[in-house]
Amino acid sequence: MKQAINLRPIVEADEEFLYHLYCSTRAAELAAVRWSEAEREAFLRFQFAAQQTHYRHNLPTARQQIVCQQQSAIGRLIVADEADALQLADVALLPEYQGKGVGSSLIRRLLAEARARARPLRLQVAFDNQRARSLYERLGFRVTGQGSSHYQMEARPR
Repeated sequence: MKQAINLRPIVEADEEFLYHLYCSTRAAELAAVRWSEAEREAFLRFQFAAQQTHYRHNLPTARQQIVCQQQSAIGRLIVADEADALQLADVALLPEYQGKGVGSSLIRRLLAEARARARPLRLQVAFDNQRARSLYERLGFRVTGQGSSHYQMEARPR
C-alpha cells in the first residue's frame, strides 16, 4: 500500500536536505567529470546557492514546499501563482522515490487545482529530460514553445 504524500512549507532547517536533493539531481551529469571531491563539492555548493537565489528573487511569492512521505522529506515542489496560470517551477524527488507514482500524484494535484481555478498549468522541461517530458505528455501537457535548453509545456483545463 502506498503511503500518503504530504506537503509542508520549506523552513530554514531544510537547507541541508535541499542541498542533498539538489546533488542527487546532478549526480548522473557529474559522474563523467574528473574532479576531486573538493572541486565537486565547491561546484555543487555554488550551483545550489545560485539556484536558491534565482528562486528567491524571481519567484518571491511562489509556494516552496517539501514533499514528505509520513514525516520524511523526499522532495521539493515550487509552484508560482501567476496572473493567468499556475507555473510549476520545480519538482524534484530523491532517486529512491522516482518512478513510483509520487511525481505523477503531485502533478495530478496541481492539474486539479488549475482546473478548479480555470487556469492552465505551465512548466519547463530540459531538452535532454525525456523521462520527465514523457510523464508530462501522459498527464496532458503539450509543448507550446522552446528556449535555448528547455521546452515550455502547458496543460489546459478541460
